[in-house]
Amino acid sequence: MTIRFRGFIADYGVPLMFLVWTAISYVPSGSVPKGIPRHFFSPNPWSPGAYENWTVTMAS
Repeated sequence: MTIRFRGFIADYGVPLMFLVWTAISYVPSGSVPKGIPRHFFSPNPWSPGAYENWTVTMAS
């Protein structure tokens, strides 16, 4: 039972979490706890400045 459940979560955990978060985003705003973001935000990786949060270690 536990191995099957762990396999299910390993295979389908991310899509299920995405669906849960999407469902939460459609709940009226007064019903959602404060710490839960309302919508996913993914910046366009090709826009200028989108890579500023990435750091590269330079060899000295």
